[in-house]
Amino acid sequence: MRNLVGVLAIVLTLLLITAGSTQAGENLNTKKYGIEFKLGGGFYAMQDVNDFIPHPDFINPAIMGADEKTIHIGTQLGIGFSYRSQENYGWLFGFNSLAAGVPVVMTEKYRTNAFFPGGLGAESWAEQTVSGWELYITPVWYFTWKDLDLDFQIGPAIYRASLDRSISIINSEGGANPSGSFDDANGTALGFIIAAGLELPLSETYFLNIRLGGRFANVGELIYENNQGTEESVYKNSASNSTLGVDFSGAFLTLGIRTYFLPSSDWRTPGK
Repeated sequence: MRNLVGVLAIVLTLLLITAGSTQAGENLNTKKYGIEFKLGGGFYAMQDVNDFIPHPDFINPAIMGADEKTIHIGTQLGIGFSYRSQENYGWLFGFNSLAAGVPVVMTEKYRTNAFFPGGLGAESWAEQTVSGWELYITPVWYFTWKDLDLDFQIGPAIYRASLDRSISIINSEGGANPSGSFDDANGTALGFIIAAGLELPLSETYFLNIRLGGRFANVGELIYENNQGTEESVYKNSASNSTLGVDFSGAFLTLGIRTYFLPSSDWRTPGK
């Protein structure tokens, strides 16, 4: 499935480049360059991370007195560059730092607590922290609708995910079993991004960019180095042979401040 998505992203990009090049040859304009800084948030799928079960005793944590959190919302903070070869067509280059959580702390931990019966009745828990980034290069089309400046982008993106995990399992006799803990498990995958934006003028050279979109960004395998220096894959749970995926797929909304290096009096000048 991941290979199919990668192939589709590459084929789609080649078709878009061809279409953009044809359009560029028909209507040449002065080139224009811009930069933007953006902050946003969205919904992350994260099914494997949220469904992770470190031990059979966690299968029904509600009976055990569970305190369970899940990761679905997250933030993104990034920088983007725009290159417009003509008025209605160009390219967007961007980098976004992705994190699960709220904008203040830029991180959130998924945690499941289980209080085992018998013995000391001590608390056991599994805690995971997720972060990552995306790097994209996409063609973009610009439109004017009722005096509003709109744009549309679609194309491939590279995704990197990182997962830290801490597990503490205490049995009924009070013995600890911390196996399964690790730091900095990483993986990379090819996905794609699609978004539409609205640009509102703040001055002759600064603009507010509002962007709504979605991404397919499932990093399906993470690798970490164990205490013996050997690389291992992260699995969905202790009884599964399937690898655990960190999935940033979902919808997002961003706000950005954009400025152009070469503003002109006859191209996207704010209305008087």
